[in-house]
Amino acid sequence: MPIQVCYFNKKTNLLLLKESLSNIYGVSIDKIHDLYEYNLNSELNFEITEYNRDNGFCIQLELFPTKDRILISKVFNNLILGIELNRHLKQDILINDETDDPYQWLLIKDHLLYLVEEQFTEEFNNCIKIDIKHEIDITKSLPLFPDYNAIINDL
Repeated sequence: MPIQVCYFNKKTNLLLLKESLSNIYGVSIDKIHDLYEYNLNSELNFEITEYNRDNGFCIQLELFPTKDRILISKVFNNLILGIELNRHLKQDILINDETDDPYQWLLIKDHLLYLVEEQFTEEFNNCIKIDIKHEIDITKSLPLFPDYNAIINDL
């Protein structure tokens, strides 16, 4: 089962999050459940991990959509998920940029994409603090969008 992951820098109302996921994935709210609820009727499971820190992207959302749900919704990767969550929730979303650089991320802010680098701190606290924002030109961001045929083959 594929896993989709993104990070928030502020807490989101759970009902609002479920409504957003319902719209994004085309699933009724009563079919969206926390992974640990173990609901047999669930069509979309999620897990939220909150790290106790005051700043940075300290809230991790992991989604576990079925392959069929991915194909129906066309939410093929973290970038599409992040763009949709930014649009629905009106808050900054941080995602992995899918490169080999573990300290490079994509920030989706106000409907724009920024290439950002993780800021290093003295203590490891599971929060991602970002630095150096560069808006990404649309022509440079096209390779980040999925190739439909490659995705279908990977599923």
